[in-house]
Amino acid sequence: MKSTFWLVLIVTFLTGCVSQSINLNYYLLHSPQSAITADKQPRFQISLQKLALPEYLKQRSLVMQTSATTLHFSPHHVWAEPVQSGMIKALEHALWQHHHVLSVPVTLATHNEVLPHAEIAIAVDDFLPVSNGEAILSGKYWIQFPDKSKKMYIFNLRRNLNQDGFDHAVIQMQELINALGDHIAARLNLS
Repeated sequence: MKSTFWLVLIVTFLTGCVSQSINLNYYLLHSPQSAITADKQPRFQISLQKLALPEYLKQRSLVMQTSATTLHFSPHHVWAEPVQSGMIKALEHALWQHHHVLSVPVTLATHNEVLPHAEIAIAVDDFLPVSNGEAILSGKYWIQFPDKSKKMYIFNLRRNLNQDGFDHAVIQMQELINALGDHIAARLNLS
């Protein structure tokens, strides 16, 4: 009788543990709330040919570097969409809103010959918050102009994390994408 009581108690406890739902927090790199100003005239047109990401960004969990060689993948904080598509949306938005640079999809990359234009490929090496209190976006990109001249640029962008939590880290990551847009626009000869 006594062992049956304990068995029922343990089974009830384990059933309660298993049936608890996991609360997930979803994050976006682009902001659907920010208005896109359609009345601007483009000053430059780009075609983003490629955005290559490190393998650790090709999964849903948000990641933080906790030491020189260790990454932590959060089971409760996840991306609402693939990082690559969110990053492209955020970068295209930043280029348009801040610099009037129009991004044309690769599949529609027939450039308006009236506008100056270029093709861009980006390789991201790191894009994550780090336990030392920074968010990092680093890598390189290539710009190819119509005369087929190509230039490579290295970027190593950082933002301080003034608060704890993934909410603040994602906001700083969004700002890093804006800074990358500024970095690219500065090399497009937008005169």
